[in-house]
Amino acid sequence: MYSFFRFAALSTAVCFLAGFGTVSRAQTRERVSATARVTTPVEAGRAVRLNGHVPNWANAANDLGSVSPARRLDNLHLILARSPPVQAAFEQLLADQQNPNSPRYHQWLTPQQTADQYGIAASDLTAVTSWLQSQGLTVDGVSSGGVFVTFSGPVSVVERAFSTNLHNFRHENGSRYAPTAEPSVPQALSGVIASVAGLSEQMAYVHSHSAPKDGDYSTSGGIIVQPLYNSGSSTHYVTPGDFNAIYDINSTHNAGFTGSGYRVVNLILQASIAFSVFP
Repeated sequence: MYSFFRFAALSTAVCFLAGFGTVSRAQTRERVSATARVTTPVEAGRAVRLNGHVPNWANAANDLGSVSPARRLDNLHLILARSPPVQAAFEQLLADQQNPNSPRYHQWLTPQQTADQYGIAASDLTAVTSWLQSQGLTVDGVSSGGVFVTFSGPVSVVERAFSTNLHNFRHENGSRYAPTAEPSVPQALSGVIASVAGLSEQMAYVHSHSAPKDGDYSTSGGIIVQPLYNSGSSTHYVTPGDFNAIYDINSTHNAGFTGSGYRVVNLILQASIAFSVFP
């Protein structure tokens, strides 16, 4: 099963430079048709459990009781799975985009092109969103790439829709909610829905930290403010010009692409990100 982060990484890798590189019309020749996989009626009595949503700290010893049924959960996500042939073609595209010997090297796609060429069948997407709405949940949006469906709703409705219970648990010197059992989805949709993000509160922390070298501390115990620009101290700074050179952006700028009209989300300095899919 693909986690939220793997899906996000794959989609971001192919799309985030779309405003800064050449978007090739020729790539439509590589399109893999997404065939409909939801071919039977959605029946409430026939369900499939999705694994990987109950963290190891969500156990009886840490259980603090049920989450309030009236609490509203926002920013929940269904992570949709491409069909195996489409996923394989998409991953090949990612490899080719980074291969200087490939004719698709640096031939970036926009999110909409990604959805059109490597997305989910429109009928399958409609079946998923219709099911969410039939359960009383609010569909807040579908990602441009077509693999994330954002939805929201009260805890009681979420629990009923996914046949699980949400409890609060002691974790990391605080309280975090998580499901007590793996969520389930209708069998008819199980080939399209890979996972549900947001059913658990878990923080992902940045593992890189700045480590001052010897001599960077003042006699009073404080850190000396001493910028070290490429001085061999292992502290290096990248300017916009450096970035442009490293990622070959200058040629793109010279071709007239300025990034105007595109939005870029910077997660590099984000201290923590909530997620709910566990290995």
